[in-house]
Parts: sequence; structure tokens; C-alpha cells
Amino acid sequence: PTVPSATGDDKDYAVVVFSSPNLPEANRNLETLRAKGFVATLRTATVNGKTTHRVCVGKFATAEEARAYRNHALKAIAPDAW
Repeated sequence: PTVPSATGDDKDYAVVVFSSPNLPEANRNLETLRAKGFVATLRTATVNGKTTHRVCVGKFATAEEARAYRNHALKAIAPDAW
């Protein structure tokens, strides 16, 4: 799958396809997506004082581009992506 690159400033948008406090589980999901040809990354965040690991796909210049990609390219494999 082809993912457009962000342009301009350092702000970028991605589609979160998996989120968990369990790092090994997040890494398994990350590798599964990469094996399918997706440009996937792992981002770690603190939410309400707890660490969560987010598997993200893409790097988009705008939120609209990320939503469009989520709605079309990822719908079949990650219907709960956000």
C-alpha cells in the first residue's frame, strides 16, 4: 500500500490501528502490518498516567488525508482504526 508523505512543518498525522499497554502485543501487530506492506510505526504515549503503545500507519500532512486513508485503505484490516 502506498502512503503519501507529509510535507511542510514537523506536524504529521497517522492512523492508529492498534493501542495497548502491552508492548510485546503492540510489536506483534506492528510486524504483521509491516509484513503486509504497510509503513507502520510504534508510538508510545502516556494517557491518564499510564503508558500505551500505539501502532500507527502512514504519515500524512493533514488530518483529512489520514481519515481518507483510514476510510478506504485500512477499512478491511482495521475497522476500529482511529
